[in-house]
Amino acid sequence: MKELGDDFKEPIFLLKMGFTCKEEDSTDNHRMVRFSRNFQSDKSPFKFIVLLEYELSIRDDPSFDAENFSYEFEGAYLLVVDRHMEEDDYHGEIYYDEDSEKPNFIGKTKLNIQTRSELRSFIKALS
Repeated sequence: MKELGDDFKEPIFLLKMGFTCKEEDSTDNHRMVRFSRNFQSDKSPFKFIVLLEYELSIRDDPSFDAENFSYEFEGAYLLVVDRHMEEDDYHGEIYYDEDSEKPNFIGKTKLNIQTRSELRSFIKALS
């Protein structure tokens, strides 16, 4: 079973799963790279964000033959945001007006996700 940190040279598998990437704005050889994917619906006032954190290490040694960078998995997290939206009633069904959104961060919890398979299962459950 592939761990989330195994052979992680390029974020392509996360990008294919719908994650977006943000790299810390730094020239340091060690920096954080975060991959996130949002889950939200007009039928819920909450947004769930799955966040994966990696530390990117870059080598400056031009004589080094292998890849000059590596990613180390730091953890998986679930962030919860209350979007504070106005309710709309459409033929007896409640919807939330996304144009009225005023996000309020509720919390962040660490997830016990270590493998790509576990990540896929968790993403499927949220979808």
